Amino acid sequence: MTQPCRPMRDPLRVVLVSAGILAAGCASLRDHGMAAEIPPAPLRLVSASNVELPRGCQVRGGVVYRTNFVVHGDGRVADIQPEPAPACLQAALAEWLHGVQFAPPGEAVPTQIDWMSVSARHRN
Repeated sequence: MTQPCRPMRDPLRVVLVSAGILAAGCASLRDHGMAAEIPPAPLRLVSASNVELPRGCQVRGGVVYRTNFVVHGDGRVADIQPEPAPACLQAALAEWLHGVQFAPPGEAVPTQIDWMSVSARHRN
């Protein structure tokens, strides 16, 4: 005769079972050649202004332009490396990123932004 499943009421038992499941999961990842790394904490944006394109800067709408950079442990942005894009857009994104401030993540975090020009007609 089987007994019905009852919820665990002993906090120590809950902690031990949870720790066992977590350890088994990490061991399983290791056995398959996968590292069980903890991902970096998400970045928290503190302040940023609008991206200002210079007059005459022609950017194709609907195209994604990516810029890679590093947020240092103190929240400063550095090592800005734009991927292929019009030179005026690369310069505008680099200038904008120099003014962006992140909450200090405690360690350098490589990251990226994607920028796309979207326009629409205004209807009255």
